[in-house]
Amino acid sequence: MTRTVSMLTRTLAGATLAFGLGAASVLAADDAQIKRGAEVYTASFPSGHSMMAAVVYLTLGALLARTQVDRVVKAYILAVAVIVTVLVGVSRVYLGVHWPTDVLAGWALGAAWALTCWLVMTWLQARGQVEGEVKR
Repeated sequence: MTRTVSMLTRTLAGATLAFGLGAASVLAADDAQIKRGAEVYTASFPSGHSMMAAVVYLTLGALLARTQVDRVVKAYILAVAVIVTVLVGVSRVYLGVHWPTDVLAGWALGAAWALTCWLVMTWLQARGQVEGEVKR
């Protein structure tokens, strides 16, 4: 249990760092002509909402799916994670607060983080340091 809490803490700390670095990026091109659902006063590249959605949902989905034996359950967990991540990104474009490229960049960074976490978990499972797939 202590290892799980430790890994979760490191994952959240890394995600917070990734969000901080992404939020301090450049402004997008002048887009004053776009009708918006909300006013924006900060940098928009990459989309912080899309990135954090990908970091949280894809990471949780990948790590939870890794512990399951049944392929249907794995597919369901990953599908829910992907759908929620996509909905967050689409909502940012729909509201007019981000360009599609901002959202794609956020998704790419978040997916890279989730992939890294999944690879670390795979490595730790191979070494026997964390629990493997749940057996029925």
